[in-house]
Amino acid sequence: MAAIPYPKDFYGDEFILSPNDHYKEMRQLGRVLWLEAQNAYAVAHYDEVVTELRHPYLSTSGRGLSLNDRVDDMLVGSTLNSDEDQHRQQRSLPAMPIMPKSLKSLKSLKPL
Repeated sequence: MAAIPYPKDFYGDEFILSPNDHYKEMRQLGRVLWLEAQNAYAVAHYDEVVTELRHPYLSTSGRGLSLNDRVDDMLVGSTLNSDEDQHRQQRSLPAMPIMPKSLKSLKSLKPL
């Protein structure tokens, strides 16, 4: 599948001030876009986003996602900027208290 060029700056003031208009435009253009200003691919359709998130072999997060080398260097190894086993392990720790099994014991408590 070929990526369709999207010439607008994803981090520019125009985009940041009116993101919904830009996301709508991105979705109308196609399923996979090439963000020229960021030198990166983007997907703006729900199905493609879900596919990317559920199939880690399609892309990598471990080297960073922010499109800014300095920020990526600081975040490598974090839950967001990690892949496969490392990501799964880090994600499981904060998720444990909010999983259905953990919340079962709270059903009988009354709200404050």
